[in-house]
Amino acid sequence: MTVNEEKGIKVKSLGKALNLLSCFTTKHSAWGISELSEYLGIAKSNVHNIVSTFCDMGYLTRTPDGRYTLGLKMLEFAFVINQNLGYPNAVYDIMVETAGQTDEIVYFGLPYGKSVLYLYVAHPLHRIGVLPYRDILGETAPMYCTSLGKAMLSAMPEEEWENRLPEEWIQFQPNTILGRNALFAELCRVRRQGFAVDNCEHDANVRCVGVPVYNVKGELVAGLSTSGPVSAMTDDKLMRLVITKCAVDYAGRLDAHLEPAIRLIMVKADGSVLVHADGGSYKPLNWMSAPCDLHTREATAEEATAGITEVWEVVHRKTEDKLNIQVFSVYSDIEYEFGNEPGLQKDGVEAHLQALLAEQVELVGADMRLVRREYPTPIGPVDLMLVNSLGEHIAVEVKRRGEIDGVEQLTRYLEFLRRDSTITPVHGVFAAQEIKPQARTLAEDRGISCLILDYDEMRGLNDAADRLF
Repeated sequence: MTVNEEKGIKVKSLGKALNLLSCFTTKHSAWGISELSEYLGIAKSNVHNIVSTFCDMGYLTRTPDGRYTLGLKMLEFAFVINQNLGYPNAVYDIMVETAGQTDEIVYFGLPYGKSVLYLYVAHPLHRIGVLPYRDILGETAPMYCTSLGKAMLSAMPEEEWENRLPEEWIQFQPNTILGRNALFAELCRVRRQGFAVDNCEHDANVRCVGVPVYNVKGELVAGLSTSGPVSAMTDDKLMRLVITKCAVDYAGRLDAHLEPAIRLIMVKADGSVLVHADGGSYKPLNWMSAPCDLHTREATAEEATAGITEVWEVVHRKTEDKLNIQVFSVYSDIEYEFGNEPGLQKDGVEAHLQALLAEQVELVGADMRLVRREYPTPIGPVDLMLVNSLGEHIAVEVKRRGEIDGVEQLTRYLEFLRRDSTITPVHGVFAAQEIKPQARTLAEDRGISCLILDYDEMRGLNDAADRLF
């Protein structure tokens, strides 16, 4: 009995072609005709005919070395699937906020058979360039050894667990959980505590914490995780505060020196080290960002003669920049667990402005009607899409502070939207609480209207009708 018959595939030729297409994965992205023929057990002539057809239709493309990879046509399907799922609009703000609070990379994925299918990733903005950048759309990983997988499994009925077990248990790392009983015990523990931990089970020296994501009906739909090096993802997230008389030297891209004085040294839970003074700016005088390693040593005889009691050596793992702190005396040295940081609650952020404007589209024009928030384009969603009484569409980009970058962003959206004959003509409106003069000049030069938003008035806190003047 053939594979196609076992799977109940009625159109065997179609199944054979799609089975060939399924060979192109993130782990094996390029194939030759002979390789495919041997792997699938199909005659080379048949493989060649299938591959040629896919190439003609844009699903595959031939590389200079004579092998084949997925073609650009696949991007169209990826865009349609992404649009239909509707997750980016709902979760990306949460992912960015979580990345900012944890200072680590955040992932979003779906259950996909016995694997996790990763869809989106968010990086902490102030650490881009420090953390490795990853674009994981479409990558998969086993459920049994990832925090996302274990979190989503724990939220499924127990009878479903059996269907998600791997066909082959692979020990990726020494900590990888192997075997049905061990995994089920782990899933029960995850269910009790509400989150899952990948303790270097899939990747070496990487810990992840994952939680299940539910829809409004309480049904499991996805998972969310944050991932970082073991040095940062510790069980005890302690902040160390040391008041000391010290001298500081920095050696790296910029050499700097601080003469001995009483200062506050902060060793944050992520491993970063900051040196503060009592006066002046709120910013540290010097610092070393994570990932870095802190080692202390006793003062040498020569250093002790100068009054130094110990030396802190902080080395950045990537750049090898060095922060050298010579400690003369310590007045206070405490560690304290801060717990979870709820984050700064901002009022009047772009999401709030967008929601209010969606409810008050008459601010854009008296005859406006809302088509959709987060209207999709191939390069990302535009905030609002409206339509007027003439049937003309208006794309609105909302910002707290309108600057040139925002105008450029709306311009790119308009360029793609105007290619769609079903909604043309498309006009642009740049809306913000304040708009810089340069941004207004650029917008008007490109035929984009500008709209100033009064956040308090939109919330009903500054109604003109209640004012005397």
